Amino acid sequence: MKRATLLFLLFIVAPSLLSGQGRFLWKGINPAELPRFSAFLNRFTSLGFCQIPEGGLGEEETIRFGLLYNYRFHRERFGRCKSRRCPHGELTMDSSQVTRALEENFGVHLHRHRSLPDSHPPLFYDGKRYHFPQLSAQQGYGVVITGGEALSPERLLLRGTLYEEDDPSRAILADFSGVLRLRTDGSLCLESLSTVRRPERVRSRNTP
Repeated sequence: MKRATLLFLLFIVAPSLLSGQGRFLWKGINPAELPRFSAFLNRFTSLGFCQIPEGGLGEEETIRFGLLYNYRFHRERFGRCKSRRCPHGELTMDSSQVTRALEENFGVHLHRHRSLPDSHPPLFYDGKRYHFPQLSAQQGYGVVITGGEALSPERLLLRGTLYEEDDPSRAILADFSGVLRLRTDGSLCLESLSTVRRPERVRSRNTP
């Protein structure tokens, strides 16, 4: 009896835990969904948005996210300034596309658009469209999910690590935890994302 129990632990339970498919790591979450969850979280971390409180971003950061998200993932939503001088920059985007990006990623509707002269980049709102200069590259972070659990049928808690996207060694910079919500149509939206940076002495390489 003892031998049978030992064999069960060695060949059934232990491999499932090590592979990330045991209940210890993935309580109520299908590991086959992990690539989709990673890609979704990457929408935020690749833009440098690694701290998003439960109540959401502030007004300025919310608008910036909508702009940067569209610039990285949906360039077709941008236009070019058609005036001769373009005092606020050569790029434009309809404000409805900012609203759309926020609905896609946070499940919220932005009710107020405005100019943000002190943001990076500075944004001018003409009542319909945003005008801004050419955007510079953002420091982005890649995501490795290492565990999680279903908080309810609609809410998931995911944990993992972050690394610099351009770092081939994928050295761990920080640990994160994020709460995602499943919508009725099967799509995802983010409720919160918390990141704690690791001290250099305890950083290590991410495993693929």
